[in-house]
Amino acid sequence: MRLLYHHLAKGGLCLRPPWSLVEHIGFDARATNAGGPWQWHNPPLRPCPPIPARWPDPVEHPDCATLHRAATAPVATPSRSFGERVVGRVRRVAVRLTGSEALGTLTFREATRQLLPPAAFHLAKRLRARWRSGQGGASGRTEPSSLGLDGDYATWAEAKAASGGYDSEHILQKTLHALRKVKSGSAVYERDSVLFDKIEYSWPVLSALMWIAAQRGGHLNVLDVGGSLGSTYFQNRFFLETLHSVRWNIVEQKRHVDVGRSEFQDERLRFYETLEACLVETKPDLILLSSVLQYVEDPYELLDKLHLTSCQFLIIDRTPFSASTFDRLCVQRVPESIYEATYPCWIFSKPRFRAILSLHWAVMAEFDSLDRLSAPVPLEFKGLLAICRPS
Repeated sequence: MRLLYHHLAKGGLCLRPPWSLVEHIGFDARATNAGGPWQWHNPPLRPCPPIPARWPDPVEHPDCATLHRAATAPVATPSRSFGERVVGRVRRVAVRLTGSEALGTLTFREATRQLLPPAAFHLAKRLRARWRSGQGGASGRTEPSSLGLDGDYATWAEAKAASGGYDSEHILQKTLHALRKVKSGSAVYERDSVLFDKIEYSWPVLSALMWIAAQRGGHLNVLDVGGSLGSTYFQNRFFLETLHSVRWNIVEQKRHVDVGRSEFQDERLRFYETLEACLVETKPDLILLSSVLQYVEDPYELLDKLHLTSCQFLIIDRTPFSASTFDRLCVQRVPESIYEATYPCWIFSKPRFRAILSLHWAVMAEFDSLDRLSAPVPLEFKGLLAICRPS
């Protein structure tokens, strides 16, 4: 099981015959898995099966990743924090220098006040305050009031229980207020409900959109999953208006769809509650996933579902990746200055993500995204352009 999953996670090919082609003879007390012939004994050997004309595609079972993460979850072991280790060392040094066992029970503050001259003590206080104010960026830990990721949760349910979610009416109304200004021309650009006085283009995404449109004779049909009220569409509207035709289809939560239809829908911009409802009306050329996959409970299941839409192109943007072997589930915290919220968020293992993606998509280009977040592990926000592999 573990070897087969390792092959899938790394994009390898594991050839497994439909029945055993070897005879196992190691049945004795020294065997690891076959202490007796009654459980693992092979039936009579059969001839080698014929070589198929077409090999089946390697597909990961949708439950495999969840089961593997649960089976390999690290066991929590008691460990002292960095601060506790520093305090312990200070106590031991204080006892050794003074010979007083009483210093072994002092707090960090009391011990340093005893050992340091007043000027040095006050300097240490200032340095400690500066370190505490900057420790979010240094260590990846974030206070609830700051923008960033923290935690390492075993299941989506645990992460959701520790967060307030994204589908709140307050966030929707703030996004609506901002995009109304963008639509009317009184504001220039909106991202994540925040207004900007200058458009911050994702030039790789815009280039990919225009490149795909060029191959379609100046026509563009986009399936924008989780596209809010049209943020990416309005961001690139100036360039999109130069094309012969544009259809921008957004699949979102019901409240977003209701508001989108009443406020922004026109002949170009459309809103749908499900993929199926969208595909009944139109056949998009490309799928856009901009800051979406990390907020989905099962992102790989969504990718499998999107593969069945028969879209030829895939654009992923603003997605966090780490160099780790495993995906990490965190909680993202957004400060009140933007909109006060917390919600589960994945940090994807880049090797694993690319291996799974490669089953159906060939990556043509990769690029850096604009986002920056503090996190418990080193990460980078990436985007990519991929083309669907022939089935």
